[in-house]
Amino acid sequence: MFQDIIKQEDQDLRCAEILYIKWKRRISFIMKLRKKSIRRTFASFLATVLIVGTSLPVSAVEEIAEGANESENKDLIDVEPNVFNDSSEEVLISSELEENKDQIGLYLRDYEMEEPLGIIEEFDDVDGDLHEYQWDLTVEGLDRKETKDIEDGQYYIEIIVQDDTQEPLYQREEILVHSDNAKIQLDEVNEDGIYLTEDNIIQGQIDSSLSEYEIIEEAPDVEYRLEQQEEIYQEDAVTLDEDGGFQINDALEEGTSTLTIEVTDVAGNETVEQIEIELLEEEVREERSEDKVKEEDQAEESEDNNQENKEETDEVDEPRTMQSIEVSYQDGDNGEHVYELKQDLTALGFGNFPSDPSMAYGSVTEGVVEDFQAHYDLGVTGVADEVTLAKIEKILSSPYQDGYSGDYVVELKEDLTALGYGSFPSDPSTVYGSVTEGVVKDFQEAQGLPVSGIADEITLAIISDLLDPPYQDGDTGEHIVNLKQDLTALGFGNFPSNPSTVYGSVTEGVVEDFQSYYDLDVTGNVDEATLEQMEDVLASSYQDGHSGDYVVELKEDLTMLGYGSFPSDPSTVYGSVTEGVVKDFQEAQGLPVSGIADEETLATINDLLSPPHQDGDQGEHIVDLKQDLTALGFGNFPSDPSIYYGSVTEGVVEDFQSYYDLDVTGNVDEATLEQMEDVLASSYQDGHSGDYVVELKEDLTMLGYGSFPSDPSTVYGSVTEGVVKDFQEAQGLPVSGIADEETLATINDLFDPPHQDGDQGEHIVDLKQDLTALGFGNFPSDPSIYYGSVTEGVVEDFQSYYDLDVTGDADEATLDQMEEVFASSYQDGHSGDYVVELKEDLTALGFGNFPSDPSTVYGSVTEGVVKDFQAYYGLVTNGMVDEITLSKLEEILGSPYQDGESGDYVVGLKEDLTKLGFGNFPSSPSTAYGPVTEGVVKDFQSAYGLPVSGIADEVTLATLSETLENMNEIKIFIDPGHGAHDSGGTGNGLQEKNVALDISLHAAEVLEDEYLGVDVMMSRTTDEFIELEDRAAMANDWGADYFVSVHNNAFNGLASGFESYIYNGNVSSTTIEKQEEVHQYIANELDATDRGAQTANFSVLRNTSMSAILLELLFIDNAVDAETLGSAEGRAELGHITADAIAHAWDLERR
Repeated sequence: MFQDIIKQEDQDLRCAEILYIKWKRRISFIMKLRKKSIRRTFASFLATVLIVGTSLPVSAVEEIAEGANESENKDLIDVEPNVFNDSSEEVLISSELEENKDQIGLYLRDYEMEEPLGIIEEFDDVDGDLHEYQWDLTVEGLDRKETKDIEDGQYYIEIIVQDDTQEPLYQREEILVHSDNAKIQLDEVNEDGIYLTEDNIIQGQIDSSLSEYEIIEEAPDVEYRLEQQEEIYQEDAVTLDEDGGFQINDALEEGTSTLTIEVTDVAGNETVEQIEIELLEEEVREERSEDKVKEEDQAEESEDNNQENKEETDEVDEPRTMQSIEVSYQDGDNGEHVYELKQDLTALGFGNFPSDPSMAYGSVTEGVVEDFQAHYDLGVTGVADEVTLAKIEKILSSPYQDGYSGDYVVELKEDLTALGYGSFPSDPSTVYGSVTEGVVKDFQEAQGLPVSGIADEITLAIISDLLDPPYQDGDTGEHIVNLKQDLTALGFGNFPSNPSTVYGSVTEGVVEDFQSYYDLDVTGNVDEATLEQMEDVLASSYQDGHSGDYVVELKEDLTMLGYGSFPSDPSTVYGSVTEGVVKDFQEAQGLPVSGIADEETLATINDLLSPPHQDGDQGEHIVDLKQDLTALGFGNFPSDPSIYYGSVTEGVVEDFQSYYDLDVTGNVDEATLEQMEDVLASSYQDGHSGDYVVELKEDLTMLGYGSFPSDPSTVYGSVTEGVVKDFQEAQGLPVSGIADEETLATINDLFDPPHQDGDQGEHIVDLKQDLTALGFGNFPSDPSIYYGSVTEGVVEDFQSYYDLDVTGDADEATLDQMEEVFASSYQDGHSGDYVVELKEDLTALGFGNFPSDPSTVYGSVTEGVVKDFQAYYGLVTNGMVDEITLSKLEEILGSPYQDGESGDYVVGLKEDLTKLGFGNFPSSPSTAYGPVTEGVVKDFQSAYGLPVSGIADEVTLATLSETLENMNEIKIFIDPGHGAHDSGGTGNGLQEKNVALDISLHAAEVLEDEYLGVDVMMSRTTDEFIELEDRAAMANDWGADYFVSVHNNAFNGLASGFESYIYNGNVSSTTIEKQEEVHQYIANELDATDRGAQTANFSVLRNTSMSAILLELLFIDNAVDAETLGSAEGRAELGHITADAIAHAWDLERR
């Protein structure tokens, strides 16, 4: 009995599962039908992209929507790889274009929901060819506010190609992002985690969720290896069967081994697992085999005993029904029970058996049974087992079939009628007769169900699904008629007065409009939320037939907005007139026209009456707004302005908001209204008085405005208003005559720092005189009161000199610095011991003729010596020892180039002095800077008119270096061959123009940095093309001493080495001599074949007026030579060798 209860519960559970599966399949079927509308979906997506900013014209979207065809060019989009994981860095998206295109857009769409997810990238003016884009797996939202990484899932990448001369094209490719690793399982593992095997067979399973996707065509790559004591003795690949199973035979050695299995799927996910595995020794295997045989014998004996007991019990029990008898029919069976099975299946709408079928159970019967099992979500075996037979019996005994009756039949008939099936009366009978059976068959056939006339669980579930929301594309019935009529009443759609019962794409679009308007999820399906919103609006008290005080308020508001002609004291009734006025308002505002003042309509009325006021508003409150703006100096409205808020008003409001640092929207919000009220309530306007007015008049007078007396009155009258207007106009402020916060702040700013371009007043005169005293600028003794661009420039010089922020405005920091310098005690008129020290320091540095015991007074003589010091070292010359002058004194007095110091730099100094003929230092001088060195430095300083201190300061060192560089300077002109479109020789991925340029740049750098007496000029330093004659002309015009053209050779890929050329006509002996020296030096230094010094009639050799050589440095198409030419180190070495060869030929001295 207990077993029967359990079995019944299992069957009920199976029924519930079947209902779910059938519902799921039905939804899937509907989704597939919906996917056929891809053109409309795709056009919708394009429209979404247009909204967020793409440059595609709307017409292009409309054309695609009407007849978009996938591009015939199958290479319009290619994604490589199209399956990857979230650790992938880039995916290549390529497109083959036959011609130039105006725009290409790449977008991402969800695979299952067909919803657009975002923008990958957009390109303008694309050249016709192979277009490639490396995608970094991020997508920009359709609102362009956020960019994020894509997550695991299945997607489409879609391409839109736009060209003004053709219809837009699109194409898409499926991709899969999958980051889950495969799982590795072995069939049997003992409790200790060790896999035991007796027969040397390893069996297991590789489970990868990737196999669920149709896009995946390849199984994972699986490899294994076996090792003992960390030595591998077996490794190979593993072949998987369709279900991911594998078997490794005869690979194990006796004992315990470590099995390592490595799995790599097509998305790049890698799984590695190690398992300890033991192959039992032969004796143990035999013992276990004997034990297993004994266990099987005991199991068979126990099974036989159980069977005997069962048969005895069956003899005394009552006969069982078909599902309680453990029977099953299968291929090869014969008998009446097969005959009955076929008739039952036929009655249930499965198979095409004849009316008098055979008693044989063959492959056809097996196939029909499989169809039945699949439909009811049973195990699909083709065998009519007890579960299958029980299911058949349960359906055949359903009360939903011909011959039954009950209230449930009435409900069924009403549901079928609502779905448009049958012609049952409004009050149908409770009888399930042949007519009802026929209608059910019609429904089943229309829904693709087995046609039996029995309303089984799946049939009933689909009826319920179709009647319950959501209603969607493809549904039919009277409830769809009611839906359309309600939408029409609410102002949505253009359905006829007697609409059809069909829910099609038009209805779906109208529902989407309704959902979008009321801020619901836009699906096009009428779900519970959509129905509730419709009921709420249809139940509104703001419609014809209702009344109340709220109707009076509505009428008054509409009147204020210029709608209707309601009396001053309107009635409380919402009648047809009110409905008409509401419709006029809704139409004018672009709302759905229903005549019902729903929440959106009321909110729009409230928005128009409350701030912010904006473009499109109208009413008397707009007149007041314009008059206030005029009084505040904004706009040029007439004295009696219109009631309309248009683009002109919007612009004036923007000016007001910008001026008072408000959010610039052009809409009059609360903040804008408050600011207007504040200014209009100011005490700084005509009719007010107070001491503050006296201060205002005095400030205006100081700034040169008005002619107020020295002791002005406290009254703010029309004269004061006029002067304020003059000031406002001069300063570019709104001219209102009211001294608002901006006007007062401007007056204050003109007095307080920073002073800047455009300022004026006596304080500017003082500023200019101070700058002159500090050694900046050339202002006259009586400068003007204006702060102009010249003053700004002088202030910038001052700020730059004292390391201040260079703005040109005399800010606090600038004025503080000026005061600090003026406060220095190191200036004419001061005295102290510090002045004695200053004079001694200046004398030590060769400045002035102070006595050995100078006075403490800083007089005009001291000021003059300080000026000489400042001028000599490029400081500002003002005779005051400021912080910069003191710092310079300390720097020179602390120089390492003076008596008592030592270092390698002293050796270099002595060598340079010797080259110029000063001193008698040995060939290898010491590192010590002693009195002899000091004396030689003094000789040099004296000879070159420098202050004689014996300290090799920066000026002395610079003079020494400049003198050395000007000695017998050799001009070397280096010409890198080819350039731009002229790539020269090519090979091994290299272009001669680039290689020759890099070598030449290195050669020029070495010559300039490592050698004395050389000046270098190049024909080009970038990738540009210069005619051959122009190269020679450049060298001729510059007066070069030597022309060096740098090239790389190319022939057949086998030739290698280097060679040099000079002109094959009449050349000087110097040209021949220099070629020999340069060529031989390179031959000695370069590990390459010497192809000889040659002559040729090359243009650059023929047209140059100085000695010239052309170098072919290695072969670019030779693999070995290309290794040197292709590496940065190799090119740098060639440049260094070339420079050294030139220096060798011209006897240049190293630095």
